[in-house]
Amino acid sequence: PRIESSFGQLGGTSLGAIRALTLIRQQLCTNIDIGLLFANPSIRQLAQAIEPLMILDAPKETVLTTNQSHETHVRFSPSFVIESVGIALLVCQWFLPIMVIHRWCPFLFPVLPVFHLLFYAICSHLLLPRNINDDNVFSWSFYRWWFLDRLWNNNTFWLQHILGTPLYNYYLRLCGARISLNTHIYTTIIDAPWLLEMDDGSWIANETYLNCLYFNDDDTFKLSPIRIGSNCSIGTRSILFDGVDMQNNIIVQPMSSVTGFVASETIVDGPCAAGEIYPIASRLYLQKIWLRQLIVSSFHHAWLLPTGYDYLYPYVLRWLGAHVEENVKLAGIDTFLSCPTNLLKLEMGVTTFGGVLIVPTELTLTGDHRVDQIVLGFHTNLGNGCSIMPGSYLESETMIGNLTRISRETKSKCGEVFMGVPARTMPFQMPPRLEIQDQIEIIPFWHTCLSHYVSKCLLLSIYSFGGLVGGSVIHTILACSFCRCCSYIRYQVIEQIITRMILDYAQLICSFLGNTQWLIRLFRAYGAHIGENVIMSDISNITDYHLMTIGDNVRLHVGTQIQGHSFEQRIFKLAPVSIGNSCVLMSYSIVMPGCKLMGNNRLYPLTLIMKNDQLPPDTHWKGVPALSTYNYLSASHTSIRSV
Repeated sequence: PRIESSFGQLGGTSLGAIRALTLIRQQLCTNIDIGLLFANPSIRQLAQAIEPLMILDAPKETVLTTNQSHETHVRFSPSFVIESVGIALLVCQWFLPIMVIHRWCPFLFPVLPVFHLLFYAICSHLLLPRNINDDNVFSWSFYRWWFLDRLWNNNTFWLQHILGTPLYNYYLRLCGARISLNTHIYTTIIDAPWLLEMDDGSWIANETYLNCLYFNDDDTFKLSPIRIGSNCSIGTRSILFDGVDMQNNIIVQPMSSVTGFVASETIVDGPCAAGEIYPIASRLYLQKIWLRQLIVSSFHHAWLLPTGYDYLYPYVLRWLGAHVEENVKLAGIDTFLSCPTNLLKLEMGVTTFGGVLIVPTELTLTGDHRVDQIVLGFHTNLGNGCSIMPGSYLESETMIGNLTRISRETKSKCGEVFMGVPARTMPFQMPPRLEIQDQIEIIPFWHTCLSHYVSKCLLLSIYSFGGLVGGSVIHTILACSFCRCCSYIRYQVIEQIITRMILDYAQLICSFLGNTQWLIRLFRAYGAHIGENVIMSDISNITDYHLMTIGDNVRLHVGTQIQGHSFEQRIFKLAPVSIGNSCVLMSYSIVMPGCKLMGNNRLYPLTLIMKNDQLPPDTHWKGVPALSTYNYLSASHTSIRSV
């Protein structure tokens, strides 16, 4: 081949790029990442870029020091007693008021949310969270934070109904936050509300992560405050972590990660009629945007009733005014319902996967909300966790990678692949689309109704027969047994009933188990191979349990996902994933099938490890796709500029 031609011109794909990267690391130089291939997209350019790196491939003295500190540091072990008692208290706190009110005082059901919310506020003062200092993981300080975090997580069911209102601000102040009443907060993903400070006129969009918890490399943790000045705008799915001090008049674009000090008047970008503008709190904004989002969030659990890629989704969107053509498959419908449906145009063959976010509005520099049309061309694919901003227009056969942000500034051409925040064109192409292969199954509606009916009858029978304690034990045994044998079942209806029972168990029981060893034991019972002293925040952290191998002392933050499957061009594929010892995966990082993290790796927020990639030991990574932090500052497209 011509050595001046780009890999894309030679027919290179993302998998081919990862294979080339693996061979280079094995045979030439270990200190490179995928960014080097993207910045040098021809054989000649790549050879010229690698040559000096082979000479400067220096030993890692700092890594040896880190490893030595790991060996000398005293590790705490999880407390079986504290975790068991804590889970029992959480279950009683949530279910006992429901049982008492149901039996003796049905008229008090309207005050049930008040009881649950006040219980957290009382505990947040009794446990003295402001006295929680940096300490060892699994220490008493850690478990105090854990108990409050689980209470907060359970209360998000009620809090989602008051997001963006002064009532939510009052409640946060009751829990210890120092915030102005003239702020608009649309997120519940807050792991330490008492460390939150916000001034007048600031806006925090939905699905923003306010992470005060940070796992250090020496098996300790720390809680750092998050301070946000006046008139700041934090875009959707942004992550604030490890201590944030933002001054005034700052704009954080969607899907950006922020840590440390940010000066005033800066823009952080990186880690319903079209064009109408609605002022905040105006009647039009409340009518067209806020009320729609309130209804969608209030009925969140109702959207879980249909299966993914339900054939009814396109019909519902058409009925609501969206332009949706044939052969459109959507993993979920709630994100499309959150924005004005008359502004949606989905052409034939569009596929959206899990976690896709259709952002209904964008905040202008004057503080108003702007809506605009969103067009997805023929056979467009939207990967996991990507965000589509108002005004986005994607040409035919465009592939959007995981954790990618598309906006009106994204200029696409037919057949291009986009990745990153903000999105940028990748120097490879997708394999030819196979018309006859489509392995995303459409479940008949009567199958869905039957599976719901049977699974809910079984659920009621289990807890009517065994009570709260006995029913939980029986439900756990059945969930573990069904999860083990689910792959051997060939009848679609039975498989769907089993899947529903496992999902019911995840919603009913697993919300109490996050960040405990009970969740790890459950994953092992499901078939995953997990080491000792591992911390995972949620049942959704891993999928495809039989393909998961996770070492000792691994930490997974909220929103992290490790998956062993993919639907490449609607073709289902599986590959095992291996996570080495002492790895830390921070919020909203994604590890794709076939990946291997060799050990002592840290993935910063909003990091994507591409399929079949292998990360050398003792390295830190960030970005989409992941770049080594040694090269990130020079290669990153993240920008901080003056307003």
